[in-house]
Amino acid sequence: MQRPNSLIARHSWSEICYDSFRKDVDYLAGANTQDCGFLHADSDSEKQIAACAKQAVDSGKPFKFGYMSHGDDSSFCDVAIKSSDGQLWSLYYDADSSGGEGKTNNYSTLAVSRCNRIEFVPAAIGRGSFFALKDCSAAPEVAEAIAAQRKPKS
Repeated sequence: MQRPNSLIARHSWSEICYDSFRKDVDYLAGANTQDCGFLHADSDSEKQIAACAKQAVDSGKPFKFGYMSHGDDSSFCDVAIKSSDGQLWSLYYDADSSGGEGKTNNYSTLAVSRCNRIEFVPAAIGRGSFFALKDCSAAPEVAEAIAAQRKPKS
């Protein structure tokens, strides 16, 4: 896997969203992916990550970037990934999709979608939103494969 291209990217994927988040993102991203970083809710690196993201998208090469924020009722993580086969992916994690304000972990949801394009406009009400994946279709079989790769091999 290509090393992150900045100090922000190197440390930004650690200890966020859920325990295997980084591993799940890398499962979709694959090797040799430009890592533009992950914007934490309390980070001030939005401009740097967004500039890298725009450059990565324009290059046509594989990339990953995303952000964490808080909606009306819980925190969420939104990631854009272009894999080495050229597929554009959305990986979206909602800490509590029940609307229960994130008070339990029983209703967390991981959604994976195949997308056709990306726009650099805010997609969500939460702080840090700087991109919107468009023309997406759910890929539940990919979400299942991600969950399966987390399990220890017998």
